[in-house]
Amino acid sequence: IQLCDIKRLTTENLYTDCRHLPEYTECHVSCPPGMTFNPPTTSLYRCTVDGHWNPPVAPKCVMDSLCEQPPSPMNGGVECQGNAEIMLCRAACDPGYTFEDGFEELSIQCVRRTGVWSPTVGFPDCERKRKIYSSNTLTNIGVPTVGFPDCEHMKNIYSSNTLTNTGLPTVSFPDYEHKRNIYSSDTLTNI
Repeated sequence: IQLCDIKRLTTENLYTDCRHLPEYTECHVSCPPGMTFNPPTTSLYRCTVDGHWNPPVAPKCVMDSLCEQPPSPMNGGVECQGNAEIMLCRAACDPGYTFEDGFEELSIQCVRRTGVWSPTVGFPDCERKRKIYSSNTLTNIGVPTVGFPDCEHMKNIYSSNTLTNTGLPTVSFPDYEHKRNIYSSDTLTNI
């Protein structure tokens, strides 16, 4: 019996479990987690008496398609990387744009074996940055009023003389007078 070339079945992305018998060599092959055979194939390979593998072509493992790269947000881009278990994607807005919540970057991840994305599937579009409030009177109806965590980043957001909040709780704004007069309202009314 001629020996088959076992190297054909041993690659970095292919797990091989072989047993050698006097009549033949038989190997069970599998892909690492998060990968699958492409094209689909059997997992059993046998070395025939004439020294050839059956099936003759060694399988190839490719990443599962359960986690495909999400599309880029409008006015932004996406980069993904990962390993056999998780795909991590980061979206960044183009200069002058942010996501609706004010962030310039967001990240999501996908578990390859299940295809489940968290915290959400895909990315929202990026919107042009704009001055949030510039009127002399700010009336907030239906949205809680909260402070901003990054005052340096949120320069000149409030230039209002009156802030009115109708029927909702108000969380006080920290004193950022020393940080470029970010909040300069003279009156805060909570109705």
